Amino acid sequence: MKKNITSLMTAALLVFLLAGTASSAQKKEYKNIRTIGNKGKDSTAFTRTQITPSKGDIAAGVNYPGLGFRYFVDDDVSLEVKTQLEKDIFVGGLRGYGYIGRESNILFFTGLEADYTSFKGEVSEGAGIALGIFVGGEYFFDRQWSFQADFGPAYLWLSDSKTAVSVSGLEYVVNFGINLYFGR
Repeated sequence: MKKNITSLMTAALLVFLLAGTASSAQKKEYKNIRTIGNKGKDSTAFTRTQITPSKGDIAAGVNYPGLGFRYFVDDDVSLEVKTQLEKDIFVGGLRGYGYIGRESNILFFTGLEADYTSFKGEVSEGAGIALGIFVGGEYFFDRQWSFQADFGPAYLWLSDSKTAVSVSGLEYVVNFGINLYFGR
């Protein structure tokens, strides 16, 4: 298990490093703006065209193994409703994102997550909740498409309804996904 998490975190780090290299090499979109300086002299300033999301933007995401829908309530805050399905396992919940940095086409974030989960096995069946925190980043290929990766600890409480056995504990979660932004 630790080997899988280490491999996934290493892969995510490599993707972000390669994305940063590609973004510095890609053609930049600039607008030429004329401004008046404080002494009345003309000066020229350049600003980057924003490709990261802002208030009111909506996104649909595909993550392994599920879907999510995100809405930006502010430039630096978004909410996501998500679901994940695996054989005999369902997870559905809400995530809150707080964006802590914008580097050209990369967004860094941290957040909180609350999920309901249910499971059914050959001898067990039950449900529970998970509460977690996470950190990560989102790399924008253009104004509509992005790749996202995050990781963090989640505390799980699960209960088997057939045997009344319950278990709880801290686990580490890694998420990868592709997002499509609408209305931009």
